[in-house]
Amino acid sequence: MEHRSLILVVDDQPWGRAALASLLEPEGLRLAFAADGPAALAMARALRPDLVLLDVMLPVLDGFEVCRQLRADPRTAALPVILVTALDDQPSLLRGLEAGADDFIAKPFNRAELRARVRTIARLNRYRRLWEERQRYVQLVECSPNGVVIVDLQGGIRLTNPALRRLLAMAPQTPLPVGLLELIAPDRRVEAASWFAALASHQAQQAQLETVLLASDGSRRPVELAAGICVWDTGPALQILVRDTTDRKRAELLEEERYHLAHELHDGVGQLAVSLYQQLQVFERGYRTRAAHRRVALARIVGTAQRVVAETRRLLAGLRPTALDDLGLAGALRLLCDALRAEGWAITLDVQLGSERLPPPLELALFRVAQEALANTQKHAGELRAALAITRAGNEVQLAVRDWGCGFDPAALAPAAGMGEQLGLRGMRERIAILGGELQLEAWPGAGTRILARVPLPVPCPGRDYCGRLDTGCYAS
Repeated sequence: MEHRSLILVVDDQPWGRAALASLLEPEGLRLAFAADGPAALAMARALRPDLVLLDVMLPVLDGFEVCRQLRADPRTAALPVILVTALDDQPSLLRGLEAGADDFIAKPFNRAELRARVRTIARLNRYRRLWEERQRYVQLVECSPNGVVIVDLQGGIRLTNPALRRLLAMAPQTPLPVGLLELIAPDRRVEAASWFAALASHQAQQAQLETVLLASDGSRRPVELAAGICVWDTGPALQILVRDTTDRKRAELLEEERYHLAHELHDGVGQLAVSLYQQLQVFERGYRTRAAHRRVALARIVGTAQRVVAETRRLLAGLRPTALDDLGLAGALRLLCDALRAEGWAITLDVQLGSERLPPPLELALFRVAQEALANTQKHAGELRAALAITRAGNEVQLAVRDWGCGFDPAALAPAAGMGEQLGLRGMRERIAILGGELQLEAWPGAGTRILARVPLPVPCPGRDYCGRLDTGCYAS
C-alpha cells in the first residue's frame, strides 16, 4: 500500500486551517489539525507526522516556542517543521532558525510553492525514516546470535551478519558467494532450491527447512532455515534466519544411542538377571539342609540376584523410561512418584495436561528434568519431601519441581566452582534450551529449592506426524 504522508497543520484561525486543507487534501495527503501550541505538542508526540505546518502567531505558546519544545523532545526532535508567518523581517527569520525550523513560508503564500515545498519535505522525511528503520534493523541483525541472510527473489545475497560468517568459518573480509544456494552442501541443494522457489512464488506451506551448510573449511553444519517475506531496497526479498542445530542433532543422536542401549540391556542382561533370580528362588524353596550357614549364604545369593534385577531396571529407566512410550508423560511421572513413595518419599504430583499427548521429544526432555531435579533432592536436600506440577498453559508447558530441603544461596553458584555441575543444572538447561525453552532456579537457605522449566508448544503441520523438531515451530518430517 502506498504511504500517504501525514501533515500536522497548526493554526489558531479556522479559516487558516480550512485554507490549508483545501490546498493539501487534493494532493492525497492526510491532515491533522491543532488550534494552539499545547495541542500541537501533544498531537506531534502522539501522531509522529511527516511534517508540521506551524503558524507563528498562536495563543498560549507561539510558533517559535512550540518549535523549540519539539526539538527538545527526543520523540519529536527529528520532525520537519515549516513556519508559516507574515513576519518577513530578518530578526524573525533568525529567531525561527534558532528555534529549529527547517523552512519558512510567508503569508500570503503562493499555492504552487506551498504544495511543492510540502511534497518535497514530506518525501525527504519519509526517506529519512526508512533509512533510520533500515539502520536499526541492520544493527539488530548484526547483534543477532543466529545467522541472518537477506536474499532477493532470485536468490542473490543482499545482506549477511557476523553470526552467519562464524557459522561458515569465514573471515570478515572474505567475500561471500553471490547466491544463497552456494552456501548449501551440494547434496542438499536440490531440496533447498525447491523450497526457496516455493517461498519466492508465495506457494510454500513451510517457512522452515532443515538442511546442511558447507563451511569454508569443508565441514558440514546442520542448520534450520526459517524464512519470511520482507522489503529490501524498495523491492520484495526473503529474510532467512539460520539456526545452528549441531547441538540438537548431537542430543538426538545421543538419545537414540541410549534408546538402543536400553533395548539391548533389557533383552540381554535384563532377561538373564530376571531368569537367574527366578531360578535361584525355585532352588531356594526346594533346597533342604540343616546347615544354617548354608541357608544364610543361599539367602544372600538370592538377595544379590534380586538387587541385580532392581539395579538393571533402574539403569533401564535412566537410559530410556519405557513408561513414556506406553503411558505418556503423566503416567511415567505417576510411576516415578509411586516408586519414590515406596522408598519413603512424601511427594505430590499435579498434572494439568489435558487429553492430548505431548510430542515424544518434549515428554522425554521434561521427564529427564524431573528425574534430575528429584535426584538432586535425594542427594543434597536432606529431606525426602517434594512436589511436582506439570501444566499446559496456553502455548507452552511448564514443569515445576519443589523441595523443602536445606536449600542454598543462589549467589553461591557463580563463585563455587563445579557447584552448578554437581546440581546437574547445565544438563537440564541444555535439554530445555534445545527445545527453545528456559529453565529457572529458585533457592532459599533452609527452605528448599524450586526448578521451573518452560517450553513452548509448536503447532504441528496439518496432516503431518510429530517428528521431534521442537525448536522450529514444526514437527513434520
